Parts: sequence; C-alpha cells; structure tokens
Amino acid sequence: MRPAERAARAGSRFVETLPQLPPGTPSPIRRALDEANALLEEALHDGLSRLRPGFGERASSAAASLGAVGLEGAARRVSVLAEALRTNDAACARAWLDAAIRLELTREATHGITTSA
Repeated sequence: MRPAERAARAGSRFVETLPQLPPGTPSPIRRALDEANALLEEALHDGLSRLRPGFGERASSAAASLGAVGLEGAARRVSVLAEALRTNDAACARAWLDAAIRLELTREATHGITTSA
C-alpha cells in the first residue's frame, strides 16, 4: 500500500512532496523565465527597431514556454510584444516594458521555488 493510501485510510492528512531536482538544475519555471528574460535583454541591447532575424519566432517560443509552466500573465505580455513587433505597432516600447515588469515581478515572487540547493 502506498503512503498516500495508508494516510487516507488512517484519516490523517498527507501532503505528497514533489520530486527534487538535482542540485544546480534550474526548474522549468526558472528556465522559461530565463528564456524570456534573455529575449527582452536582446531587444533592449539591439533596440526595438533593429531586432535580429527570428526575434518574433523566439518571442512566440518564449511565450509558449511561459504558458506551459502556468505563467499565463507573463506569456500573454510576451505574446503582445511579439505581435506589436510583427505589426510595427507604435506601442512596442510599452509592450516591452509591460513584459519586463511582469517577468521581473514573477522572478522575484518565485525565487524560492525556482532554485535548487
């Protein structure tokens, strides 16, 4: 009998722990945040009007990675940035700022759960 079944039969509370990542391995959340952050840093360095080829595809990929780990708000903001850049929208700078703020706040809020010992 598994521990969860034993605990359920005994009427006690049982909290199953998640498997631990090997030391030094970033969590999927951390990897998604790092991917998106690198993308925003590239845009900041190159300038929104002189982005490298493939930036839009990488932005879509970063948004998908964020969404896949449940960071929907961050994913949405990176997607808005990608779309603003594709359409040469004048709001590109605002979209970049919104994405950067959301990513930084998310990174700060998830710090304890996205690093391994």
